[in-house]
Amino acid sequence: MVPWTSVIFSLISAVLSIIVPVVAAIWFCRRQQAPFSTVLVGALTFFVMQVLLRIPLLLVVNHFFSIELETTKGLLLYSAFLAITAALFEEFGRLGAFKIFRLQGDWKNAVAMGIGHGGIESILLVGINVAANTILLALLAMDLPIGLPPEVVQPLLDTAPYMFLLAGIERILTLPIHIALSILVVAGVARKNYGYVALAIAAHFLLNFPLGWMGQNWGVLSTELYILLCSVVAWLFIFRSRALFKESDS
Repeated sequence: MVPWTSVIFSLISAVLSIIVPVVAAIWFCRRQQAPFSTVLVGALTFFVMQVLLRIPLLLVVNHFFSIELETTKGLLLYSAFLAITAALFEEFGRLGAFKIFRLQGDWKNAVAMGIGHGGIESILLVGINVAANTILLALLAMDLPIGLPPEVVQPLLDTAPYMFLLAGIERILTLPIHIALSILVVAGVARKNYGYVALAIAAHFLLNFPLGWMGQNWGVLSTELYILLCSVVAWLFIFRSRALFKESDS
């Protein structure tokens, strides 16, 4: 039987990963008078570059190439592949979307794009799955039959309650990182200095690369602390980043 704390934590994660990004987008656009269409552009960018392009590529690679993830070398090589493809697909996707949709190169559009990009990632990759798990957990907590095979139910029974909460917390921590990366890309276009785009690619790679190794060797809490540190750095950058656009307009 599943403890009700698992249900509650999973429900909180569903709210954090689905509702909070939507509320953040609406609040920011109203407060800063930013076009909501830019949020949608950010969301579309993630959907095209990740869901339609990168994830199918990863499936093909995983099908044709066998990687020994149990070895340190294999894990690091695969982590590097995941990190560089995520960085290239997403940052060039932001750059391409900015130019294709001819967005205004200012701070509020950069932030709005980041909210849309990180928000739809949160909803599609985490939120929907967590919401479905919440329903299953509630049924299991009430000891009701759900008619699912053991391989679906057993992982839910074996997962510690706090793990259901971490999924939502991680999405909240990741959102400012996407905003910061979008600011770098848009600033690069606005200032006609594509070194900022290169910096966004490098930062994205450095964020993603250690996660697999840390999770396997130090545990999931180490990865969450690392993401927390990156999130704090992203927030500090966001609050100071308006100056990039003021200088580009001068």
